[in-house]
Amino acid sequence: MYLLHDPHLLFIVLIAGAVSMLTTLNVASRPAAVSTGRVALASSISTLFFMATRFANLFYLPLLGAYVDRAVRDAHGDPAHLALLTLYHQIQWVVVGAAFGALGSWLLLPTFIEIYRRGIRSVERHRSMVRVFVRLLRPSSVLKLLSTLQRPSLMGVRLGKLNRIPAGFLIVNVVATAIWTVGALCAALA
Repeated sequence: MYLLHDPHLLFIVLIAGAVSMLTTLNVASRPAAVSTGRVALASSISTLFFMATRFANLFYLPLLGAYVDRAVRDAHGDPAHLALLTLYHQIQWVVVGAAFGALGSWLLLPTFIEIYRRGIRSVERHRSMVRVFVRLLRPSSVLKLLSTLQRPSLMGVRLGKLNRIPAGFLIVNVVATAIWTVGALCAALA
């Protein structure tokens, strides 16, 4: 816990959680695409979120790389390899942050699906994604965004159904996203 007193590590943990949450938003785009019938538009919006997560990696991965460099440099003169052990614990905190981000996205999945649906309708109404993003800067838009909050549920489904979409469809997408996320975290840990 003492490691979180380091503001750089705390920043990395928070960004890893946000990136994990935004990455799993791709799962929410699929049910929204099926329910609205606008698969290409939902895919385009999903791709923007995905690009934002890749861009966010540019902020925290170099900071994490600095920890790795420091640990490797300090480990040469340390027979107990305490620097590498500290690095291991720092990376564990990053994984915990990413896990909390994934948990948050799971609990907020019904909300994210509704945000996608409203976003798709807004793009169709305004005929431009840029206009929709500009309109999001208005204070009244924040209230509309807050009105999309849904109660957390078991992945937004009654057992077996998600707004007339089979639960198997959602579960396969959740598993695919989880495999990708775990692979990325394992690569970072290695």
